[in-house]
Amino acid sequence: MNTIFLHGIERNAALGIYPEERVTTCPVVIDLDIGMVSEHALDHDDIHETLDYDCVLSNLEQLLIDRRWGLLETMAGDIAVMVLASFPVPWVQVRIIKVGILPGVARTGVSIRRERGR
Repeated sequence: MNTIFLHGIERNAALGIYPEERVTTCPVVIDLDIGMVSEHALDHDDIHETLDYDCVLSNLEQLLIDRRWGLLETMAGDIAVMVLASFPVPWVQVRIIKVGILPGVARTGVSIRRERGR
């Protein structure tokens, strides 16, 4: 299994269910693991044979601008749908960390995996 990954994407997101969270953004860290489009890039050294990281990041950033979420789970699902709809990849795993929201807990988050056709 070959994976392309973008880890440690630090952004602010409109995220949260509590009233004070609904009027602001909060910092999140997003990790994406994405199944390779094909193995041809391993041999051909051609960007057209693989996933353009910059395009993935641009699409993610636009989604973060356009949406507000109550739950991390919904946000992760929407990111997975965006990746699978925008790129010809077989699967994506999305991990989102919401930093410092519970006393004594360094990171709280979710991780989901979605496959094309499911």
